[in-house]
Amino acid sequence: MTLVSERDSGRVLEVTDDGGTREVGTVEGVSAGGEGGLLGLALHEDHLYTYLTTDEDNRVVRHELTGEPGALGLGDAETILAGIPSASFHNGGRIAFGPDGKLYATAGDAGDRESAQNREALSGKILRLDPDGSVPEDNPFPGSPVYSFGHRNPQGIAWDETGRMFSSEFG
Repeated sequence: MTLVSERDSGRVLEVTDDGGTREVGTVEGVSAGGEGGLLGLALHEDHLYTYLTTDEDNRVVRHELTGEPGALGLGDAETILAGIPSASFHNGGRIAFGPDGKLYATAGDAGDRESAQNREALSGKILRLDPDGSVPEDNPFPGSPVYSFGHRNPQGIAWDETGRMFSSEFG
């Protein structure tokens, strides 16, 4: 199954077998503007994870994914991480599950360059969470979702065959 997000509308579309699309649902609370909006999607088991900009912040939300391919829908939503700073630019927003089964989320510096070096801030980071939103015990900084810091606007994340992560970013 292939899902596509629309940044400005907050819609999630499913690509159908004939190459068309059908709407799965609309993510509530998306505030599009500048580089913000519905920025990332990741599938894990029977859930769809989204990274989105709201009027208050950037956040990661887990949605129950209902139905079968060709008839998917968005069920209940649960915010698993809120309070990631947002701005009209540098929101990051890519999410993916790594080979370790953990959820990784890129967070831009939201225009506050100094915050990227502050391990207490969520901006300018790559964050790592368990699928339920809890902080993994083996994260580099105990009790913190921060996995990597000092980023400007990380966008892409991928892993090689050995499990080593690579990140790309603007700036």
